[in-house]
Amino acid sequence: MSSIIQDLISLSQLETSETQAVDTFNFLELVNQVLQQTESIKENLSKPNTKIHVAAGAVWTLTGNRNEIYSLMSNLLSNSVRYCPDGTMISIHVEAAENTCTVVVEDNGPGIAETHLGRLTERFYRVDSSHSSSTGGTGLGLSIAKHVMSRHDGILNLRSTVGSGTRAECIFPKDRMRLIT
Repeated sequence: MSSIIQDLISLSQLETSETQAVDTFNFLELVNQVLQQTESIKENLSKPNTKIHVAAGAVWTLTGNRNEIYSLMSNLLSNSVRYCPDGTMISIHVEAAENTCTVVVEDNGPGIAETHLGRLTERFYRVDSSHSSSTGGTGLGLSIAKHVMSRHDGILNLRSTVGSGTRAECIFPKDRMRLIT
C-alpha cells in the first residue's frame, strides 16, 4: 500500500510542479545505481538468470533532474524484470541522431500485444491484471516515466512485438545529452 501512495505522490508532483534541481550528471553512473536496485527486484521475484547488459564505451552526460531520471530508468528496468520470464536479456544503450539522443531499454521477453501499447502509460493500466499481485508494481510506473520525459522535453515511445520483446525509447532533445570525448 505504501508503494502505491508513494507513486501517486510522485505522479502528482510530476503533473503539478515545475522541474526541480536541474544539473548535468554522468548517465552511466546513474544507470549503475539503478542496476543495484534492480538486482534486489530480481532476487525478490526469483529471476537470477535474467541478464541486464549496459552498452559500454561512450560516456554520456544528461542535463535534467537526476531524481526524476533515476525514477524513469528504475521504472523501465523494473518493468522488464517483472513482466519477463527468468532468463530474459535486457539491454540499455544510447542512440544518437542529428537532433535527438535516445535511451533504449529493450528486452527479448514475451512482448505486448499492439492493442495494449497505446494505454500502457495510463494510470493503473495493466495488460494482465492476474499477475499484479505476483509481480508487485503499482500500475503507475509507465505513467510516471511518461511525465518525466515530458518534463525533460522528451518523448517516451513504447514498441513491442508479441514473442519478440519490448523496446522503450526515451527520446531526448540533443541539448539534453552530450557525449564525453
